[in-house]
Amino acid sequence: EEGHGYALPRNIDDLHAQRVAHLISCKTGGRYVAHVPWSTDSADPVAKDWAPKFIPVKELVEKLKRFLKYHIEIYEKMDLPASRVFIYSGHGGNDPLAAFSEEIREELRLEKLIITTTEGPPENIVAMFEAISDFRNY
Repeated sequence: EEGHGYALPRNIDDLHAQRVAHLISCKTGGRYVAHVPWSTDSADPVAKDWAPKFIPVKELVEKLKRFLKYHIEIYEKMDLPASRVFIYSGHGGNDPLAAFSEEIREELRLEKLIITTTEGPPENIVAMFEAISDFRNY
């Protein structure tokens, strides 16, 4: 949660990302699995001023690996495919996570992992939607 002013709820990033994730799952036929309840910020320690629950990037990466492993194991027990994972974050401070996507993908033996946020120029958003086309009917 981070402050965006009095007009918006502190969890607006979460609400936005969950809505977009649901829309993406409907469009692609993929499954919405869970909300990742943590975030980081590229501003690191200073971020605690506006995001009191700030977690350093490397700590968040380790938490994310455990979180994903837990959900992947559940899907595997149900004989459902779980080798392609798409993480969409509504919090731009999570941008540093993308740099760890290959490490996470290899450690969890995923076929594909995409981590993206709402931040950045419009061409990033277009590239994101092109990338998730692989997730159709998966």
